[in-house]
Amino acid sequence: MAEQGGHQEEGKVLSNQFSRQEQRTGEKRQWRDGTVELKWYTILIPSTAGIILIVVLIALASKTCPKCDETCPDGWLQLRNKCYSYNNGNINWPKSKEVCKSQGANLVVIESHQELSFVQKFKGHWIGLFRENGKLFWVNGVPLNESLFPVTDPGNCAYISTNKIATNGCNESKPFVCSMSLTVT
Repeated sequence: MAEQGGHQEEGKVLSNQFSRQEQRTGEKRQWRDGTVELKWYTILIPSTAGIILIVVLIALASKTCPKCDETCPDGWLQLRNKCYSYNNGNINWPKSKEVCKSQGANLVVIESHQELSFVQKFKGHWIGLFRENGKLFWVNGVPLNESLFPVTDPGNCAYISTNKIATNGCNESKPFVCSMSLTVT
């Protein structure tokens, strides 16, 4: 009888295991007691796709120039294939040019309307435009393309004014904008 009772005990255990009754719906199994079992691939595939999407978005966010081989130094801002550093220390134009050179950069050379819109946010900063023998040149030696913007002030060194690019005496102290180009492949 003990043997029979033992079988009854085993029978109860067995019947309890199967009394949960399952309800299958495709990728998951739901038991009457509320327990849900998911198949491994219903969790793995969406998780992997999410991780890949996050990695791609981070890569794109950190690089606005997908064909550039390098990124900007820490603390510099990037717009397309250029990096910008906004320096708030007030120094004269020649000294600001030296500081940019020491960082492997130049005072900013504005080459497009988009770039002009970008740097105009930093009013009062020196840029890399200067007057020599009555003509305006960028620090890279290229003459100013006056269709980009006119400069009518008589000063010899340029800065970003409230609503235009203005010039002033080069010994005035102002903050300044450095820029460097990234290598594009």
